[in-house]
Amino acid sequence: MDSEGDDYLDLFFAHTPALMTVEEVAKLMRVNKTAVYDWVDKGQVPAYKVGGSWRVLRDELKNTVRRSSNKNGIDLAGGDGD
Repeated sequence: MDSEGDDYLDLFFAHTPALMTVEEVAKLMRVNKTAVYDWVDKGQVPAYKVGGSWRVLRDELKNTVRRSSNKNGIDLAGGDGD
């Protein structure tokens, strides 16, 4: 991704906590919690089990979003970009 795209991602994630719950990720990404749990189960979004609940590190989510850009041909939904 070019530096302009990185700037937009930095702005998008600017006011998010460093450690997010599944609910916070869902709200940020404008999807339901089931989608986030699916991403976690498939290993598409790195997550950590803390006290029985999944947590996602903001910077790892940002890197996942960066990698899943249509410029890179990766799809969080599991497709190959076609």
